[in-house]
Amino acid sequence: MPTTAGDTSLLRTNALLRLEEVRIAESQQALRVERARALPGLSFGYLNQGPADAKLYTGLQAGITLPVWYGAYRGQIQAAQTRVALARAQYDVARLSTSSAYLQALAEFQKQTENLAYYEETGLGQAATLASTGARLFRAGETSYYLYIQSLNQAYQIRQAYVDALRSYNEALLELNYLRGE
Repeated sequence: MPTTAGDTSLLRTNALLRLEEVRIAESQQALRVERARALPGLSFGYLNQGPADAKLYTGLQAGITLPVWYGAYRGQIQAAQTRVALARAQYDVARLSTSSAYLQALAEFQKQTENLAYYEETGLGQAATLASTGARLFRAGETSYYLYIQSLNQAYQIRQAYVDALRSYNEALLELNYLRGE
């Protein structure tokens, strides 16, 4: 059940928003990698150029890597920064659309709650009264068979509307829980 009318902080567990958060983290990690490529580094290696069982032609290699032209890395770093900004913008769009959908679903849920409450408090009682009164009057001979059937039909329609209201309530609750990630 929802707690407060406009509390969109409940959307923290929404799957779409969590996916967008992962995309932001991935793009930030890619930016760190691009920045690290422009830094000096160490390299180590092992060489074996002969057959696997030969002891000749093996060696070790060590070196220092120094970037000579930083400009070659600048474009890659700027592209990675753009991907981070794009991921954040996509997250903001997803958050706004999810928040809007949540508020609409919350309004629909409240409407369906009121509708269901009407049937549970008033409508079902009226249906039972219609059916019992129609049956009592028909047995007493005070009404025709046609009016008796008509009162039963009205009671059935009220019960059917209650079932429809219950279905709509459950659908609204499911939508709300989906948006909250529950």
